[in-house]
Amino acid sequence: MNLKRLIALPLMVLPLCAQSVDEGNPFEVTATATIGNSDLNKMVRSNNLAGFSVGFAFRTELKPGLNTRLHLALMSLRGKDKTGLENANRPHVNGGLDIMQDVNRWTFFGGLTLTQWKQNTNTATDANFTGANATNGVKLGYRIGSEYAFTPQVRGTLSFNQAEFNKVLNPSWWALGVTYRFGK
Repeated sequence: MNLKRLIALPLMVLPLCAQSVDEGNPFEVTATATIGNSDLNKMVRSNNLAGFSVGFAFRTELKPGLNTRLHLALMSLRGKDKTGLENANRPHVNGGLDIMQDVNRWTFFGGLTLTQWKQNTNTATDANFTGANATNGVKLGYRIGSEYAFTPQVRGTLSFNQAEFNKVLNPSWWALGVTYRFGK
C-alpha cells in the first residue's frame, strides 16, 4: 500500500458521514503524529517522531456526557533495520474501544486496544525480533488521553498508548493530532 492510499483511506468514509450536525452523526476521523516512548524507540529509526496514523471512529452515547467510541486506525512507523518493520508503507492496524467522559470543552477517554503488527520475519535479523521474539497475531494494549474542542467538530487530541509486541518489547507512544467529528 503506498502512502497516498494510506492517507486517502479515512477520506473514503466521508460520504458515509454526510449527515448534518443536527442529526448527531456519530462518525469521526483522526490524524495523529506518533511520538516514540520507551520500547518503541528500540523499534524505530527516530527517537522523536516515529511515524503517523490515520483512522476513523464511531461513537455511541450511553447517557449525556458519557460515550463509547469504536476506533480503527492505520499506523505507519519508520522501523529500524533488521527488525522486520523497515517498510513504512506497510501500516500496522490499531483499533479498540474507548469510554469517553465530556467535561465542558474537554473529553477524557481510556480503553483497550488491539494491534496487528506488520513484521516481515524474512528481513528481521535482530535477536529481539526473530524466532520466539517475532510478533504474531493480534496484541492487546490500552490507551488513555484527552481531547480539547476548538469547535464542536474540530478537536486537538493527545493520548498515551501501550501495546504488546513480543516477549521482549512492550512499545508505548504518544499520539498528538486532530480529530474531526461529524455532527455533535
